[in-house]
Amino acid sequence: VLNAMLARYDVTPEMLFYRFSELIPQHFGIKIHFLRYHQIGEKYRLIKELNMNQLMVPSGIGLDEHFCRRWLSVRLLREISAAQETGEWERFPPPDIHISRFYNSTDQFVALGFARSLLLTSGVNSSVTVGFRLTPDLYNKIRFLNDPAIAHVTINETCERCPLLDCEVRAAPPTVLEAEQAKERRQLALQQVNYHTSSAEIAQ
Repeated sequence: VLNAMLARYDVTPEMLFYRFSELIPQHFGIKIHFLRYHQIGEKYRLIKELNMNQLMVPSGIGLDEHFCRRWLSVRLLREISAAQETGEWERFPPPDIHISRFYNSTDQFVALGFARSLLLTSGVNSSVTVGFRLTPDLYNKIRFLNDPAIAHVTINETCERCPLLDCEVRAAPPTVLEAEQAKERRQLALQQVNYHTSSAEIAQ
């Protein structure tokens, strides 16, 4: 259906989803998030963001950190990059959908996305995603959400902050998480030393 809309209105995925971001909240009362990523080589960059869902988008973190590869936006870019290497890519590959849940959270989101190669910018792939917070009311408005073919995925912010060590698409070790855990251990050890020192002084 989405590919048919691209052909009918002769628009790019970015234009179609941007229009969705204007019409869906207005006519259906559904808050959305809109994300556009670019891939240049092995780097992924968040280019545009409209976030009405308070989605934990990792946009204010270290530039050297690696976006979670399980996000639909990033996965689509990885897939189109792999297809380009084998010569099997299309101008507008099929769109995809998944339902994601953040690690250690009950918040779930539905995401629809496209990825494509930018014709006017050599060597750059782009993905656009429009998403919705998953609520009981959303099931009434989007009837196909119970389709068992829709993948359910656990995501996080960046690889450096993620404890999922068995992740099959991890791009970097959890260095930020390990540093935070080490800091917590040092603080706990210091508190224990201070406690025992105070107890000994009282005993004297």
